Amino acid sequence: THTPRGFRDDCSGFVMASLDRAGVPASGSTRSFWEQAKEQGAVHTRKRPSIGDLVFFDNTYDRDHNKRWDDELTHIGIIIEVDGNGTATVAHAGTSKGRTTMQMNLRHPDVRTAEDGSVYNDWLRAKRSGDPNKATYLSGELWRGFATLRDDRLAGTP
Repeated sequence: THTPRGFRDDCSGFVMASLDRAGVPASGSTRSFWEQAKEQGAVHTRKRPSIGDLVFFDNTYDRDHNKRWDDELTHIGIIIEVDGNGTATVAHAGTSKGRTTMQMNLRHPDVRTAEDGSVYNDWLRAKRSGDPNKATYLSGELWRGFATLRDDRLAGTP
């Protein structure tokens, strides 16, 4: 489970490596991918994403160590599957778990498991002592938006 040579070993490095392997070389950070997608009109907040969409999250960790939940654009992944009930499978990478997948269902963003026991939303942020009372931890709760990027717009990303 190593990151391909030449790419950072973090979530945006995983996205860059994935796009490169798909023949669409791009580089950037979570924030720059979001900004570029916004400029292209590719950002959307539909509850049901498409396979290949980039997915963005806020507050997945305390980036600036100020103990506040004010950290925007802290994680990025790629939608690889969407099932009939709207649960999306997200491929992503992190510094603690490496490359992996998680579930996210925006019809039920604050629900961990469905009545049948299937996972709607995986944990995306670890609970810590001192977290605010209204802290959120599930993928659907920390979701910011999607971007559907076309190859011709993404190619040549600085």
